Parts: sequence; C-alpha cells; structure tokens
Amino acid sequence: MKRMTILAGLSALMLVAPAVAQVAAPSGLTPPVGETPEFKQQKREAAAKLLKLMRPVWTDEQIGRIMYMGWYSGAAALCDDLEIDPVKMTKALNSLEAEKTAGASPEKIQFLERNLMLHVGIATGWVIAGHVRDVPKLCAEARQTKAEVPADRHLFEVTPAPAAKP
Repeated sequence: MKRMTILAGLSALMLVAPAVAQVAAPSGLTPPVGETPEFKQQKREAAAKLLKLMRPVWTDEQIGRIMYMGWYSGAAALCDDLEIDPVKMTKALNSLEAEKTAGASPEKIQFLERNLMLHVGIATGWVIAGHVRDVPKLCAEARQTKAEVPADRHLFEVTPAPAAKP
C-alpha cells in the first residue's frame, strides 16, 4: 500500500510541481531545514491554488475531508513506520463519493470518481511538498495523532496487540 501511496503522491506532485517548484527544490545537495517566511508564503500560495482547483467540484466540508485523506497519505508516504489502513481509506473515499453521486448520471459519477482520486492525490503531494523541510516534525505529529486519536477516527493502520500466551 505504501508503494501505491507514494506513487499517488508523486503523480500528484508532478501535477502541482509548477506551483510548488520553488518550495520543493533543494538547494545544493541537502534540502534547507525549517520554514522561512518565503517558504510559508509559497505554501499559502500553493494552498490557494489547490482550493481554487477543488472548489468547483466539492463543498468546503468535502475539501476538508479530501485534505484529511491527503494529510494521512502524505504522512504515511514520508514516515517509514506509518501505513494507511486500506479499509479505513476505502470507507472515507466511498462516503465522500456516495454524497456526490446520489442520483447523478453515469457521466457525472465518472467525473466525480476521477476528480476524487485526482484531488486526494494532489492533496497528498501538497502535504509531501509542504513538509519536505521537516519530515521528522510531520512524523512526530502523525505518530502523536495515531496514539491520541481513537483508531476509528484516523486513517493509519493499527497493528493489533499480540495475543497473550496462556
């Protein structure tokens, strides 16, 4: 699943690369660490472009849910010890899709399905590009979220505790 998430993220990143090229481009051999004021401004501009892309298709609440999926996917792609739970992700995607496709024509359903996958992929790429300068911070936040948020309210895979021996 991580390979699919990384591929989706990279594909999305290629689509938004012109918008974030300055953000994601490392200087020299190592990427700069920390967020400069310029980097923060570029992140805001990229976010505005992302919202402009999604608003004709989705409501603000639905965009929030797409960004939620993108955050978890981006964190899982960057953090070796985190994985997306495919059942939870499928449920999240299906719930959003069902809201928009009820009573829609087959053409509209296909349009929404494609846009949903595209927008989640772009959101994933946006998260990856936005956190490239401080991956350890993102991973720490993601691990904390996994630990503090009930398992049915986050998208990370939870490894069941080993069974006690009698």
